[in-house]
Amino acid sequence: LAALARGLETAYAARDTDAFAAADTGFHNLLVAAAGSPVLRQLARTLQATLQSRFRSPVPVFGGSGDELVARHLELAETIARRDPEAAEAISADLVRGTRTDLLTWS
Repeated sequence: LAALARGLETAYAARDTDAFAAADTGFHNLLVAAAGSPVLRQLARTLQATLQSRFRSPVPVFGGSGDELVARHLELAETIARRDPEAAEAISADLVRGTRTDLLTWS
């Protein structure tokens, strides 16, 4: 998970949309697989389709609060490695809010 988060950081710094999309998809897929929930897996498929369309849309992938969101992915990976579910939940909620704000800002 940490390696995928670092891949997000590297792709973001290089402004490489394809590498960023691949790292982001891998990051989220690993989280969903670790949860082991069929319901979450189905929900994640829908969310992934939305995220993939964002990467191909005129909505900018880089900019806005992107630096902060990438840093939060790194924090989430570290928090999960520390086995701190309360902090991981808080960071996850923050990531969802940040992504929502970016999407609404650019739509």
